[in-house]
Amino acid sequence: MFLVTEEFQDAASIQCKALGFEPAIYWMPHPVQNRTPEELRQMAKEAAEGVLEMMTSKT
Repeated sequence: MFLVTEEFQDAASIQCKALGFEPAIYWMPHPVQNRTPEELRQMAKEAAEGVLEMMTSKT
């Protein structure tokens, strides 16, 4: 599982292709660095839920 902010979609895709790596990718909102502690907690909660859904889905 690879967590990446939306800003880096192209870079992440290019790097994965160059490495022959096809991970499941969870796209996070961008930016991260200027978020409040509460916003970061909410982002983490949403990411955890999204990652769990990706890991347990049958598709």
